[in-house]
Amino acid sequence: MNNAIIQIICGIIIFVSILYYLKVMPSYRQTDRGNRVLSAASQLTFSSYMVGFALILIVISIQGMSTRNFIQSCLLHATIVSVVNAGSIIFYNIKLPKN
Repeated sequence: MNNAIIQIICGIIIFVSILYYLKVMPSYRQTDRGNRVLSAASQLTFSSYMVGFALILIVISIQGMSTRNFIQSCLLHATIVSVVNAGSIIFYNIKLPKN
C-alpha cells in the first residue's frame, strides 16, 4: 500500500514537472536569454541524473537490491531529476540577467 501511494505521488510530480517544461519550452527557445536559461538548466539536470544513477549503482554493488526496491529507486530518481529540471529553469530564469 505504501509503495502505491509513493508511486502515485511521484507520478503526479513527474507529470506536473513535464507539463511545466513543455509550457515554457516554446517561448524560451525563441530568445537568447531563454536559450541560456535552458542551457544552464540542462547542465544541472544532466548532472543530477548522473549522480543519482551512480548512487543507485553504488547501492546495488555494495548491498544488493531487490527488484521491487530497484523499481522504487528508479522512480524516485526520475522524480528528483524532473524536479531538478523544473526547479533549475525557475531558478535560472530569476538569477540570469535580463539583458
